[in-house]
Amino acid sequence: MRTRPLVLYVTLVAFGVAAGFFAASRVMAGGNGPGSAADPLVSQSYVDEQVATYVASLQQRVSDLTAQEAQLEQALAKVQKQQGITPIQPAQTSTPSQPVQATVSDQLYIKTDNSYVNLRQGPGTSYPLLGTATRGNPDSEPMTVLAESGGWYQVRLPDARTGWVAGWLVEERS
Repeated sequence: MRTRPLVLYVTLVAFGVAAGFFAASRVMAGGNGPGSAADPLVSQSYVDEQVATYVASLQQRVSDLTAQEAQLEQALAKVQKQQGITPIQPAQTSTPSQPVQATVSDQLYIKTDNSYVNLRQGPGTSYPLLGTATRGNPDSEPMTVLAESGGWYQVRLPDARTGWVAGWLVEERS
């Protein structure tokens, strides 16, 4: 009579080990195991997504600060005028290089120093970001010039998007 509980015990243990083995293999196959495509430590797409999100937030912050700077300069000029003070001109920042001299319908390309350029709603960094154009991408280059304003070019990309790009970040090619 003692063999029956022992056989039952051994059977239950064997069944438990087998069930654990199959369940563990199923969990590991569908999980984020080290080295898997879903592992954020090795997934390039995860890194690219995180970098793109961070860069977008920085670009938005720069845009916000540029707009705030313009508002503060206008407020300062107004106060200086009210007080009869000769306005102090803000320090001029140097442009990295001169804008390309393009005309309507010219073809522009992103300079080789840059991997992308921002596409904006208007001619300046204070305008909202519409997206980016990437150097070497057939959906982004060549850009066709539609208009020019203050060193910025309104362009149409091959994928039909339109927006404004900084003239000092693009070039004509022969």
